[in-house]
Amino acid sequence: MKNQRNKVPMGLALIIAIGALQLSSALAGFLLPGYDLQVVQSGRAIPNAAVSFLTNPVWIDATVEKPYSLTTSFTLPDANEVLFSRLYLNIWGGTNEYTCRIDTAMNGTALDVIDIGGIADSNPVYDANQTCVYGSGYGTWQVAYSGVAELLNLDGTANFVDVTISDPTGQFDGRTVDVTLVTVYRDPSINHALDYYLAEADGYMRRTPGTPDSPPERILDVNSIDVNDVIEAVYTAHYTHGTEDQFDRIYFNGTQLDGDDTAAGLMGKYGPDVLSFDVTDLLLADSTVLYTVDQTVVGTPSEFSLRAKIGLLEISRPYCREPVPGDANGDCRVDLLDFEIMISHWLECNLEPQSACWK
Repeated sequence: MKNQRNKVPMGLALIIAIGALQLSSALAGFLLPGYDLQVVQSGRAIPNAAVSFLTNPVWIDATVEKPYSLTTSFTLPDANEVLFSRLYLNIWGGTNEYTCRIDTAMNGTALDVIDIGGIADSNPVYDANQTCVYGSGYGTWQVAYSGVAELLNLDGTANFVDVTISDPTGQFDGRTVDVTLVTVYRDPSINHALDYYLAEADGYMRRTPGTPDSPPERILDVNSIDVNDVIEAVYTAHYTHGTEDQFDRIYFNGTQLDGDDTAAGLMGKYGPDVLSFDVTDLLLADSTVLYTVDQTVVGTPSEFSLRAKIGLLEISRPYCREPVPGDANGDCRVDLLDFEIMISHWLECNLEPQSACWK
């Protein structure tokens, strides 16, 4: 007799399939109220490693004709090896209905060609192995490129990014707020091990929900962190176009990290804000970052709208250069703990036959 337990009626299967499709499209490329940040890439206990977080503001405060092109460059620290890299563009579309094509090259090599825009945008999200797109509200887009690491120069020469935004209808605005390059690299001169957690999204926040129904706060959860033997922990927050004297706050595990105007537009009009905070003493195994423009929390006037785009938690810790004889517990040191282990097993013998133990 055939097992009937997993048999699903055809009509129900069709309903489930349609529902799954709708769920997929709802989280593909565009969400009117925006997204919560999520960790898309992480690494643990990587010896001789560090993270480079470089942001170039490229906003032009004037109307641009399409196709619109820009070039910017980044010079990385000296490194023997790049382990991971992600390139971000933050672009203004004008409205959420307009669409465009984006052609981007790193050091002359073309990256994925991206068609973005429109409320039906079908690009993926939350996958560091793919090029992802996050759109929200009235036409703000973040493009996160994969396939960058193998194209980077590690010899101290500049890495050039060329971007062309085209729209045959001439509707899509296309001006770019910033270009950001996040790179995990390794070099023998780095004398610690690295844990890192990279998060991304279009974390749209509004003072009042408005038509997009965006919340006044965004939360990032970073879980299963090793909080032992931490030398330093740093959290970096990337925002688009904060406004000076309009209030917002950021909290790490309930502790406010800065004043009441964290994103203050320090990189110029419509430029990004990139701020780093020492969170060594605040670290928990399951940590939470809270961004807020809620006027009942931050005071008046709060930011009318603000977007948290990228979050990076870096943790440096000691690493074992080579094993030490007599290190019974594997912590790369020989001390009383190892002696206690030895004493607790003194005269134990697992030889077979047992008669061979004390000959």
